[in-house]
Amino acid sequence: MQHEVGIHARNVLEKRNAAFRVLYNTVFEVEGVSEQEVFRILCRNLRKLAQAQWAGLASYRPGAQQLDLRAVDCDSSFPPPSSMALLPVSVPIETDMVEVYRYKQVRACSPNNICLTNIFREIQPSPFPSHVSGKRYSLSCVREHELVAVGVIQLQGDQRLRMKDMLDTYLNLAGMIIQRMNAVNALRESEARARVLWENARAGIVLVDPVTKRIEELNEIAAQIMRAPRKHILGRQCYEFFYSDDPNKRVCPVMDKGRAIENIEQDLIDAYGTRHTLLKTVTKVKLNGRAMLLETFLDITQHKMLETQLRQAQKLEAIGQLAAGMAHEINTPIQYVSDNLRFLHDAYLDILKLQDKCIDVAVDLGKGAEESEALSAIRHIMDELEWRELKEEIPGAIAEALNGTGQIARIVRAMKAFAAPDVGFKQEVDLQQAIENTLTVSHMEWKQVADVTTDYAPELMSVHCCPGELNQVLLGLIVNAAHAVQEAVRGSEGEKGRIIIATRRKGTWAEIEISDTGVGIAPEIRERIFEPFFTTKEVGKGTGQGLAMAYHVICDNYGGTIEVDSEPGRGAVFTLRLPLLSE
Repeated sequence: MQHEVGIHARNVLEKRNAAFRVLYNTVFEVEGVSEQEVFRILCRNLRKLAQAQWAGLASYRPGAQQLDLRAVDCDSSFPPPSSMALLPVSVPIETDMVEVYRYKQVRACSPNNICLTNIFREIQPSPFPSHVSGKRYSLSCVREHELVAVGVIQLQGDQRLRMKDMLDTYLNLAGMIIQRMNAVNALRESEARARVLWENARAGIVLVDPVTKRIEELNEIAAQIMRAPRKHILGRQCYEFFYSDDPNKRVCPVMDKGRAIENIEQDLIDAYGTRHTLLKTVTKVKLNGRAMLLETFLDITQHKMLETQLRQAQKLEAIGQLAAGMAHEINTPIQYVSDNLRFLHDAYLDILKLQDKCIDVAVDLGKGAEESEALSAIRHIMDELEWRELKEEIPGAIAEALNGTGQIARIVRAMKAFAAPDVGFKQEVDLQQAIENTLTVSHMEWKQVADVTTDYAPELMSVHCCPGELNQVLLGLIVNAAHAVQEAVRGSEGEKGRIIIATRRKGTWAEIEISDTGVGIAPEIRERIFEPFFTTKEVGKGTGQGLAMAYHVICDNYGGTIEVDSEPGRGAVFTLRLPLLSE
């Protein structure tokens, strides 16, 4: 009897030792393997520990309120079901079922009881082995009162569930492993979501150390705005990029009395020296226990340029309306002054004829006798007035006045055409007339420094555009040419440069060429002249918008092209191409 008890005790001890080895090995087997492999190991060791024919293990997702069957393990007595290759499979689970599983870790299954085989009975083919007799148990892994996983084991024949305490310990261990794996997965998913947001946000994001003022991290959009590789920006101090009007001020994100800075405008100088206007927000954050400044910003340079263009357009529109009104008001007196001068000119010529006849008669009457006192008085007055000179000078003065009023009338007509507001849609525009009007209104800009010659193609047709926009482009290019020539002839007494404007037809395109003998454009800045706000002129003389606006109008609005050919000291040639109206 004692011998049999000893054998039984030894068997129990060996089984418990084997169970301890399963528990011990499980901890090491799950290290460094994939998530699916972890569930296979836990399911296999569950079957071994319970000495079951097969076992199944499903994880619980509380957010989705569903069970995911992750693994089914069988002993060698029968092959595993073919549907195991389809794992994992998912089914929803009701809240009351979850509460039942949380209540007790191990419970026997019955046809009407909660069990994985019942929950997944709609899955076909069944993921569990069939035609097996014996008791079946439902298991649950619960950690900190939360359901983590659900299992099922199938015993053979009359086999009873033994070492329930070891099984409870294993379920706790499995729950801990799955919970830790879920936490790692959640962290990875959180990091992946954060990375997606970080990399795909349409705003620049920069992390700055408030003590060293160094850039610790930035996203791709920030690197694009700064126009430098990310690795060349990391570690540099933020005031190397962020710009202040005060060159001695090192501008970095500064918190005002501990409050976040929201939606302030600040300039940024990129790696190529181009200035950008940013709309910026700065917030205090903690990263790994370190206080950091999180700076987000949008590049609103284009928006600011459009705002400036809008203000300029509104100003030009107001000036245009005023000029149009002034032109209308000036045109009426100019008209009657011109008409009166023409009348005086014609009347004076008639009076001269009459006067000449009167003098001839007086001379004839006085022949052969002494001159009468009246005739002597006439001769005296004519001598005092220097009548012969007046006869020659008065017609010239009137003709000059008529020429001046004609010139004023041409200027007024050009002003009216140039200042007329656009109707909001494209229309037929005569290129030659547009150039002539622009030359007239810009006469003061070039008359002292350059001689302007024009060469118009006789067969050139009209173009389809907005007259005001085209006038503005031509005006900007002619004024730029005049400034370049002025720079070239500076210091040369009385010397003038040349501006040549030519038009020609090339297929279905109208070509306008504006060339000058100015200082030219340096190669290093030639590619940047169409950038918004880029200018080489002194402060107050250029806004850096003229050529950018010209490029936008010609290329973007009208589908044309604008090219520049220039060498320093040899002038510049700007060539505009616009589509002609179809015949």
